[in-house]
Amino acid sequence: MPWRCRGRRATTTARARPTSCNPASGCVYTNNTAACDDGNACTSGDTCGGGSCHGGAAVTCNDDNACTTDSCNPATGCVYTNNTATCDDGNACTSGDTCGGGSCHGGASVTCDDNNACTADTCNPESGCRHEAIPGCGGECTIVPLTPADGSSFQVGGSSRGGSDRSSPTFTWSSTCALRYQVEFSNSPGFQRPALFVLPAQGIVGTSFTPNFGNWTAITNMAKNRGGTGTVYWRVVGHGSGGHYRSMASSLQIESSSRR
Repeated sequence: MPWRCRGRRATTTARARPTSCNPASGCVYTNNTAACDDGNACTSGDTCGGGSCHGGAAVTCNDDNACTTDSCNPATGCVYTNNTATCDDGNACTSGDTCGGGSCHGGASVTCDDNNACTADTCNPESGCRHEAIPGCGGECTIVPLTPADGSSFQVGGSSRGGSDRSSPTFTWSSTCALRYQVEFSNSPGFQRPALFVLPAQGIVGTSFTPNFGNWTAITNMAKNRGGTGTVYWRVVGHGSGGHYRSMASSLQIESSSRR
């Protein structure tokens, strides 16, 4: 009966198979370069050489998380241990961020006070501190009425119903500050109430205003005392966090067209 050549352990997990049997000496075991497992979970690509298994390259243990400390245990493989390192939570309005429980936690709020009373200090989570100038702070805002020109005239339609002239003038002004504006209309240069209109009620951010026909009719009736001619006095008031600012008064002569 021929001798049976049994395999012997060539590495920690694989058996080398006899490649041949020599009638004179018996089984022959020739070293190979097959893939193997060296039993170390921290290596990969292990190969045989010289009759034993050799560890390959070290495995990469990186979970791309700054809040874990990455290591490798030969018995189990990669280990990601939570740490308390400094980190960045992505919020520009926090500082001193630290890791905890495997994630980054924002620290104390940053202080955006620039010690300038004329700036509004805020913080944007994406860009950080912002310092916006307060309109009018540190100096007076100047508002100047432009059109209609002071002392000019505007013709309104007759008082008969169905008049075709339903136009209203556009009031414009310049301003050295960015404010919210209203236009005050009165039939007296002192702007005494009750003969006073303030429009629009909610204010506007632009530097022009056209009253609707209903409001303009009420304003001109106030100025003319419901007949003849009269004068509308108008001025602009600007509202801002630094206070209220009024322009000088301007006048507009109201003239009635002949009745049809």
